[in-house]
Amino acid sequence: MAKTALKREELQEAFTMNCSAENTIPPSKLGVVIRSIGRAPTEAQLQSLCREFESKGVRALNCQQVEAIINKYGFLPETPDALREAFRIFDKDGNGLLNASELRHILCNLGEKLTDEEVDEMIREADLTGDGQINFEGKALFTSTITMFSCDYEYD
Repeated sequence: MAKTALKREELQEAFTMNCSAENTIPPSKLGVVIRSIGRAPTEAQLQSLCREFESKGVRALNCQQVEAIINKYGFLPETPDALREAFRIFDKDGNGLLNASELRHILCNLGEKLTDEEVDEMIREADLTGDGQINFEGKALFTSTITMFSCDYEYD
């Protein structure tokens, strides 16, 4: 699998946002951290890793372990076309905008569950104009999350 350079500062920031007081994450949060730095692991890859950790009795991962996992598997970055397609799935009006309240519902109820605080932060960072509408340009900070939902969700 092709590998791309991992930015340690980016990983540390993503890890810190998700870690416990012990500065670790449970294996179940691995996908959240990896996707938040723009990588696109499949659910099958994540489930396989979680099964492996479970079989070894691993209940927590530190940042160095997460970095080693990313370096080992690579997890290709998302392509602009994949991100655009994911955004399009949720843009039911086809106007290049997502309503923040609809996005909140999607992020809180589908795929990996996010807390209200996590969703608030994502929307605050992505709503570039403060009007409650997320345009494709403003999506950059949370496209990993949207992409993970687009695999199994068809928006009517």
